[in-house]
Amino acid sequence: MHLLDLVTGGRRPLPPVSTLPLVASVEGLQVQHHGGGVSAVNVLIQKAVPVPTPCGGVMVLAILRQKNQRNQWATARPGDRAWKSVAPTSIPAVVDVVVHRGQLYANTRYGMMYVFPELHGLGSASPEIIPSVTRRPSAYVERSFLVEPPRGELMQVELLRPVAAAGGEGFVVRVLDECSETWEETEDIGDAAVLVDATGAVAASTAECPALRANTVYFAVDLAGETRVWAYSLAGKHKRIEVVETLPTADGYKPPCFWVTPVYSQP
Repeated sequence: MHLLDLVTGGRRPLPPVSTLPLVASVEGLQVQHHGGGVSAVNVLIQKAVPVPTPCGGVMVLAILRQKNQRNQWATARPGDRAWKSVAPTSIPAVVDVVVHRGQLYANTRYGMMYVFPELHGLGSASPEIIPSVTRRPSAYVERSFLVEPPRGELMQVELLRPVAAAGGEGFVVRVLDECSETWEETEDIGDAAVLVDATGAVAASTAECPALRANTVYFAVDLAGETRVWAYSLAGKHKRIEVVETLPTADGYKPPCFWVTPVYSQP
């Protein structure tokens, strides 16, 4: 494994996949789990996020997916020989993380939020965590992610259930206040558009991307034989949901879909 700088093309070595927690052995891209079972590497790793450290370096935090169990974390710095496991009690079903104003926020699949006040403590087996006040959702949460829009605040975006299904409630967006204490539900995210996929979300300015609609959440739903891109307008009492693109599914391809942001560099 490597940490790749998409702008410069520079690579820094990370520990092998075989040193990750839960992994007994690796053959090609197939992972043998402790206790039996085989999966692909990209099924084991839910997400990997580079986190800046107070000393000026960087640490990679990997969220590992466990079938029928809570997710697990592992951390490593470039040049380490092995991944370090983080105690499962420190990570209650976390699915997304983001560094905001020097602190690491972790979001669970149920919409609950935690903050890690000391980044230098993340490499320990039991890092300190503090619950961040947020309302427990009243409906089933299908996906819950963190995203920073262009204007700089931190948002929590929740898909309450698949909107394509009959009676789907759609999305709820909460914004962290300026004092970083409470999360307030909002129907106005300004000129931003949020794009949600299976493992995360990204925000874009509609002033810079005029093809996107302001105050709108985009997401993809994979159906038999096609993928539909939906637009969900946050404003108004009666939310507007519509299909904006329909794409054929490639032969042999299985969902989920992902949004990809191209990065360009100049020589």
